[in-house]
Formats: sequence, C-alpha cells, structure tokens
Amino acid sequence: MAKNVNPDPATSSLLDLTSKEMEAMAKDTSQPFVLRKLIEMVSSENQAIAMQAIKYIKDREAQPTSDQSQQTDDTALQALITDMGIVGYPVEKILSILPDDVDHEDFIKNFNDPTSDIARWYKRGVDLADFRIDKQLFNQSLTGDLNALSEFERRKRRRSDDD
Repeated sequence: MAKNVNPDPATSSLLDLTSKEMEAMAKDTSQPFVLRKLIEMVSSENQAIAMQAIKYIKDREAQPTSDQSQQTDDTALQALITDMGIVGYPVEKILSILPDDVDHEDFIKNFNDPTSDIARWYKRGVDLADFRIDKQLFNQSLTGDLNALSEFERRKRRRSDDD
C-alpha cells in the first residue's frame, strides 16, 4: 500500500467531504464521472495521484482560455453537422437550424467542398447512419429475420455498385 501523503491546502478539504458534498462538487464540473472516481481514490492507496488530478481538473476549469472556448464551439458545431448528416438534412434545412453567427455563404461553400471540415463532418454523419442501419439489419438477420437479411444484402450490393 502506498504511503498517505499530506495533501496541499487547496485539496486537503476533500478528505473531509461527505458523500452529498462530493456529489454536489462533481455536478459542478464538466467531467463529473472523472471527478467522482478521483474523489473515491482520495481515501485509497492512490491518494497522491488523485489529489494531483483533482487539482489539475479544477485549475483548468477555473481558467478557460479562448482556445478552449473556440474548441468547444467547434466541437458543438461538429456534433450538430454530424447529426444533420445522420438524418440526411439538405443544406437548406441545415441553414435554417444553424446558429445565427454562422455565415451562410461561407457554410454553403464549405458544405460543397469535400475537403472542408464541414463536408467531412456531414459525410461522417451520413456514413454513421448507414452503419447503424446495416448493423441493426445484420443483428436482426442473425435472429432469423429473412426480410432483414434480404435488405442487408441489398444494401451491400448497392454499396458494391457505388464503388
């Protein structure tokens, strides 16, 4: 068993937290699951590692940088565009849903450029939708569903013809 260490003052109070206080603290973080696990480790043999990790998470969340804000915005836009690809929305419908700060002309240009991030995110959504459908059909065919097997094989042939 590892030695217990004397935690620094900024994290020493964690050792005295009640479980309700720990839950409340975990809710106030962008990574609640990670923080809960780290708090559990505080009283274990991994105390020193947990204390450093908690301090790191709290320090990063306390001082967001403009790069982190931009990354969060890009990640949110990526998720939105990918979801729209999953449901197969046309560009006109996407434009009506996009946040107001997105330039429509620029978006259309990027949407039609297969090398742009926007086009790649949308295609990823389309491909994810195809994958999920194919996987579901395959799983249903394993249970003896002949209609699912037939549709799965039809989709495979169509993909082969498209290549």
